[in-house]
Amino acid sequence: MSPKGQYKRVYLEDILFKEHIQAPKQWHGAPFPIIRRAISALGSPRIGHVPLEMITKLTILRDLYYLDDEEETERRHGLERPSRDDDYQDSEEEEEEDKNEEYETEDNEGRQ
Repeated sequence: MSPKGQYKRVYLEDILFKEHIQAPKQWHGAPFPIIRRAISALGSPRIGHVPLEMITKLTILRDLYYLDDEEETERRHGLERPSRDDDYQDSEEEEEEDKNEEYETEDNEGRQ
């Protein structure tokens, strides 16, 4: 599985024809360096050029990554964790644990 997602370029100064170059683009690189770069934009004196909705999302992302108290961050931003019933991808560790549990169950059933 290759890591990929979409990103939107934001320019912190006025440039001509920026509406033509701001369409979301595909990102194929490692996600964390670009996340750190985006979060660092929160400290820019030109942050006023960034849409307010994007600033809010970056602030939430920064808090989730860098604050120690996850529950406080979730409460502060009104976030809810997805239930186990929601459709989401398990992490590789969780998938490995699930496989190990399946093998243990099959081994125990075979011994009976």
